[in-house]
Amino acid sequence: MDGARIAVWSAGDPAKDTLILVHGFGANHAWWAGMVPLLATEHHVAMIELSGNGRSDHRSSYDWQIWAAEVAAVIDRLGAPATVVGHSMGGVVAVVAAASHPALVERLVVFDAYPRPRPGLRRHPRPQPRRYYRSREELAERFRLLPAQELPAPELTRLLIDANVEETPRGWTWRRDEAARGEYADPALDRLVSQIDCPTTWIFSQHSEHLHELAAPRITEHSGGPYVMVSVPGTHHHLILEEPAVCSALLAISPGPGTTSGGDP
Repeated sequence: MDGARIAVWSAGDPAKDTLILVHGFGANHAWWAGMVPLLATEHHVAMIELSGNGRSDHRSSYDWQIWAAEVAAVIDRLGAPATVVGHSMGGVVAVVAAASHPALVERLVVFDAYPRPRPGLRRHPRPQPRRYYRSREELAERFRLLPAQELPAPELTRLLIDANVEETPRGWTWRRDEAARGEYADPALDRLVSQIDCPTTWIFSQHSEHLHELAAPRITEHSGGPYVMVSVPGTHHHLILEEPAVCSALLAISPGPGTTSGGDP
C-alpha cells in the first residue's frame, strides 16, 4: 500500500461479515489473540498490522491518514464494508478511517481511545536508536506494557513477544519501528467524531491511565451518529488482554438508528 507491504492475519469464514481489528502503538495482531477464537465463530476476522509494526513494512514517516488509508485499503480489497474495531492508537486510526472513508466502514467499535486534544503536533518520547540483544530471552525480559500494568498470562505474553521480535545478524531486536512514535499532527478527534454517522460503540476501561476524564461529555457533545458508551469494571488500558471474553461479548452491543447512550468511563 503506497510502497509498503501491510500484513493482515485472518480467521473465520470469509463469507460472513467482516471485523477489521486495529492494534495500538507498538503492538501487533497478537494483541487480539484472546478474542479471535470467540469472534471467528460468527465473523470473518481480519487483523491488520499497521505500517511500522509487526510484520508490516516500515515507512520514512507516519501519520493518522496513512494508517487510516491502510485500513481502508484492506477493507476495499475484501470487497465489502466492514466493522472496524480499534484499541488505543488503533481506536484513533479507526475513527479517522470511519470519517475519511465512510462508504467502507459500516460500524465502529473503539476500545479505550479518546485522548485529550493537543493543539499542533502530538509529541511522544524521542525515539531511541534500535537496540540489539544477544538472545531472545534477554530481549523478552525487557517487555513491558505501556501504560504500565500487569502482563497477561504467560502463554499470551509469549505470543505478544514472538510477534514483535526478530533475529538479525547484529542480534535480537524488536520488529516495531520506533520512528512511528515521532511527531505528527493532532487528529482533531472531536471534529472527526462529528463527521461519523455509522453506529459507534465506545468501550472504556475503568482504571485507564491513558484516557482523559472528559471523554464522555466530549463524545456526547460531538457525536454525529448513534453511539453507546460502556465501561468495563476492574480493567486497565489493555483491557483486550485482561478480559478478552468480556470484550468479545461487548462487540454485540450496537446502538440502533438515532440511539444515544452515555456513561462515565
